[in-house]
Amino acid sequence: MTVDEMLHRMSSRELAEWMAFSELEPFGGQQEDGRFGVIACLIASIYRGKNSPVPSPGDFFTSLKVDGSEKPQQTEADMKRILLRAGKGRKP
Repeated sequence: MTVDEMLHRMSSRELAEWMAFSELEPFGGQQEDGRFGVIACLIASIYRGKNSPVPSPGDFFTSLKVDGSEKPQQTEADMKRILLRAGKGRKP
């Protein structure tokens, strides 16, 4: 569906919930790149020489790199911030 169709069919609340969910459980192309990057690392590690550097998923998919390094892991503080932001405006 197009963005215009989505905006007509989905409420702002539902869109916000999907955005919060995607931060907790990423999905889509970049997530798939990460999964395939791990598989590529495994295969490359099997065939690498003794003095060769250990590969990382970012070596195979540039979409996984941020400023020349792999995307940082989510911290506990990040998770709390996402959950608090997702819960704003909800009634108990």
